[in-house]
Amino acid sequence: MDNLHELIRRSGYRMPKGLAFRILKPLMGRKPLDIWSLVRESQGNLKMTAAFLQAMKDSGLLQVSKGRVALTRDGLAFCRELNIGASFFPGYQHKIDPVLRKFRNDLDKIRKSFSPKLKFDQSPTTTESLLRMASFMSESGDLAGKSVMCVGDEDFFSLLLALSKLPAHIAVADRDERVLGIIENSSRGLGLEIETHLYNPITPLPKKLSNRFDVFVARPPATVAGTSLFLVRGLESLKKGSGRHGYFTADPVWTPPEGIVEIERVLGKMDLSVTETRKAMMAEIQSDEDSKNVPIWLRTIPKEPWTYLDVVRIETKAGSRPFVEEEWGSLVYNYDYDNKTYLE
Repeated sequence: MDNLHELIRRSGYRMPKGLAFRILKPLMGRKPLDIWSLVRESQGNLKMTAAFLQAMKDSGLLQVSKGRVALTRDGLAFCRELNIGASFFPGYQHKIDPVLRKFRNDLDKIRKSFSPKLKFDQSPTTTESLLRMASFMSESGDLAGKSVMCVGDEDFFSLLLALSKLPAHIAVADRDERVLGIIENSSRGLGLEIETHLYNPITPLPKKLSNRFDVFVARPPATVAGTSLFLVRGLESLKKGSGRHGYFTADPVWTPPEGIVEIERVLGKMDLSVTETRKAMMAEIQSDEDSKNVPIWLRTIPKEPWTYLDVVRIETKAGSRPFVEEEWGSLVYNYDYDNKTYLE
C-alpha cells in the first residue's frame, strides 16, 4: 500500500485512493486501453488519470504502444499485491420510457442544425442521454402537469419535453441567441409552446422568471462556480416552499473530487436535499479539443463517448434559500482556477 501512496504523491495531485483503484481495475483485464476508455471505466478526473498513468509509466508499471497502455509484469504484480481484480464499465443501466423514445428522430433532426461553440463552453450530450434524463424525471413525477425551467439548453432538452406534451409549461433561459433561435423556429414549426429568454446566469434571474416553476433542469459548466451559480438560478426560478425539485449534472471527469465536495457544501448552505443521484447517466459528445488535455504519449482520437455525467435530483425544504459568493461570476468558466484550487 505504501507503493500506492508513493504513486499518488508522484502524480502531483490530491488524488483519492479510491480513484487510483478504479483506474487500476480495468487495466487488470490485460487488454491495452487508451486514456478515454480508462476515464470512462474509472469515472475519474481526466487530469488526475493522466498524471497517475505518467507516474506508473515512470515507475515501470505501465507499457505504452500507439497511445494505448497496459500493465507490465511488475504492474500486474503490483495490482495483485493490492488485491485488485478486473472490472469494466457496465454502460448505461437506465431505462427509457417507450413513449419518449418515439421522439428521438425529431430531436435528432433539430440537433443536427446546431454547431457548439467553445466560447460558450458548449459540449452537447447524446440524444439517447436526453431520453434517459426525461425518463428519470417522468418516473419521479416531475414532468406531467409541471412547469419546467431549463437553465441553459444547448441540448434542446426543452423541445423533447414539449414534444412529449407532459409538462404544463416550459421555459428556457440561455445566453446563446443561436440556441434560442433554433428552439423558437422548431417550436413554431412543430406547433409547440416554449417560452424563451436571452439570459446570462452570471446576472441575477429576472423577476419575470423568479418563483414561477415546479422543476428546474440545468447542465452547468463543470466548474465549482459554474455549477453553484446555475443551481442558484434554478432555485430562484422555483416556487417558494418545500417539495420543489431540480435536476443538474455533475461531471467527475472535469470537476476535481474536492470540487465536488465543495458543490455538496453549497447545496447544504442553500438547504437543499439530494434525493437521488444516477451515475453515468448522460454521455457527452467528444470534442477534437479534448486530446490537448493529455500528454502527447497518451493522445489518440476518441472513437466513442467517454465523458459520462451523473444526474442529481434535489428537493427544496421550507428553509431553502439561494446563496451566492461574490467571486462566482468571474469564475464560471475558469477551469484553471478549479485545477489550482481543488486539484494541485
